Amino acid sequence: MNLRELEIKTISNEFASWETKISNLNSLNLYDANIFSEHSICELLNCIYEYKLHNINAVQKNFPAIDLGDKYNRISFQVTSTKSSKKIQSTIDKFIGNKLYNDYDELFILILGKKQSNYPEFKVTNEFTFNKHKNIIDFRDLLSSINFLPTLKIKKISKILIEENETVNRVAPKRSSSARIIRNLALKKRMKKDRWLN
Repeated sequence: MNLRELEIKTISNEFASWETKISNLNSLNLYDANIFSEHSICELLNCIYEYKLHNINAVQKNFPAIDLGDKYNRISFQVTSTKSSKKIQSTIDKFIGNKLYNDYDELFILILGKKQSNYPEFKVTNEFTFNKHKNIIDFRDLLSSINFLPTLKIKKISKILIEENETVNRVAPKRSSSARIIRNLALKKRMKKDRWLN
């Protein structure tokens, strides 16, 4: 297995782990991980697409409709683990109500996990662009974009995701040290086996 393939597989596993942890924590009404995720998603999107996003909530707490903004490229993101049509329409309505289209031409909804298989048409105005097929993205869409990037960038993304999952682990109850050692040994064994097969 070459480095590129190894990093892509690591990224895929980290996305799956991140999605499961956030879903489990949300089921217990523990939403801290969503807040931590905004910072990592910001870094991740900037790395993948070469945006200049910044976390708006870090500047103004509970900023309406969006979490990340790039006024240079005039794009914005709402980062959420709620994939419902109602949540998306509510975000669009707040975006319009606060006239955020004056600063941003596009609004993206990034689902922390997997989006619905289909969405209805949303009520929007002509002041900004929103297409349900393009502007609602999830981890699988990100993985698809990452797959076409240069290997060094893929390696950087892998590092961002590993660090994010370590943050989520600190929010969640910690795994015992013996369980971590067993997991690490199993991972090393698999990597060693993969090297011998290639």
